[in-house]
Amino acid sequence: MSRLAERDLPPDRHRLLKEHVMAEIRHAEAASRIRRARRRPVLAAAAVATVAALTLVVLPSGGAEGVRRPGAAVTSESDELRGARDDQYTYVDMLVSWSSTEIAEDGKSTTTLRPVHRLEQWEAVDGTRKGLIIEQGGEGKRVTQPDRPPGEEAELLSTDYRRLSSLPTDTDAMYAWLRSTAAVAVKGGDPDPGQVMWLVAGDMFGSGMLPPKQSAALYRAVARIPSVTAVKSSVDAAGRRGVALTHRQTGSPVREEWVFDPASYRFLGTRSVYVEDEGGIKKGTVGSTTAILSRAVVDEPGQRP
Repeated sequence: MSRLAERDLPPDRHRLLKEHVMAEIRHAEAASRIRRARRRPVLAAAAVATVAALTLVVLPSGGAEGVRRPGAAVTSESDELRGARDDQYTYVDMLVSWSSTEIAEDGKSTTTLRPVHRLEQWEAVDGTRKGLIIEQGGEGKRVTQPDRPPGEEAELLSTDYRRLSSLPTDTDAMYAWLRSTAAVAVKGGDPDPGQVMWLVAGDMFGSGMLPPKQSAALYRAVARIPSVTAVKSSVDAAGRRGVALTHRQTGSPVREEWVFDPASYRFLGTRSVYVEDEGGIKKGTVGSTTAILSRAVVDEPGQRP
């Protein structure tokens, strides 16, 4: 008889750590507003350790020397979400897959990549209302909570379209924003800020909500993070080949890859790959893969374009 070991988390895996970060940032902001002299450390090391134990996918620290910078094609491509009203919803259609590991009674493990399947996601344009995920062949239908209550300002790590469209479109400004965000998140703890920068950027890319100009600026900014590297060829869950920004956390057997179209540098999807043998998992095993297929604006969750 075998048991199912912890699997690689699906595309929203980054949200686990994001929730810890946001909880601490909310506390810090509240403390600032009431002028408390003492502030609880943000993103405590214990919280990081807890989340790290939950996921096999890396959190980075990194800079990609010689990364080709995206040109005008990225910043001039159409934005399917442009013109969306706050009372509407963004719709993202994607393919996803992640691995599962079975451990036999004799301790031997077998890791397999689950079949690629469809995942549809609806989120409020302004992030103030509940969303919806429908996963075919996965966890089925589930309601998602809003990033922020109605009437409140967007939070530091909110990934709704309205929030992301307000972020810098200049590379230097985007890098500065990432650094400052990481600085808030790691205050009082000891994680590598570069890892948090990668985490935040990954959540933004993976949301499927980034407008083209912010996407181009974020691509260039992430390429500056120390230990982020570029590879000329990677593939997303739809089989589309592209260039990739990659990172491998120190001590991790897994390399995470973000795949971009080689011509326009539009974000295509993600892949994580084992780059060394680990607990019965062979080098070269794909741990997870995703692909964003399309985006649109609709009037209510569950509605398809």
